Amino acid sequence: MKIKLSELRKLIRETILSEEEKEDVNFDPDNAKLNMPASLKKLLDPDISPVKFAQLDKEMDASDDPKKQAAALAAFALNYADMDENEAAQLMQRAKTIAPKIADVKDEKDKKDED
Repeated sequence: MKIKLSELRKLIRETILSEEEKEDVNFDPDNAKLNMPASLKKLLDPDISPVKFAQLDKEMDASDDPKKQAAALAAFALNYADMDENEAAQLMQRAKTIAPKIADVKDEKDKKDED
């Protein structure tokens, strides 16, 4: 079957437009069933400025509260997965398997810096 160049372009254009129309679904901390502290809700707000995000992320890191940090990771995974729980769980599982490899690279870099 042959297809004309103009038909191919039309199909490509329609495909691109339909992909652009797909709604990006983000995690909404106000609708979460989990009780979240205000600082975590602010961190997960998609409309905050990069400076405010960096500040809140630094505070989250310094808090050493694994429960809050785990909730933030899960919310970010849900954002990446457009609120698909199964896809978010798969992302978290992949991150779990990749984390030791990333840590090994950091350890190797730290050893080189000491020498």
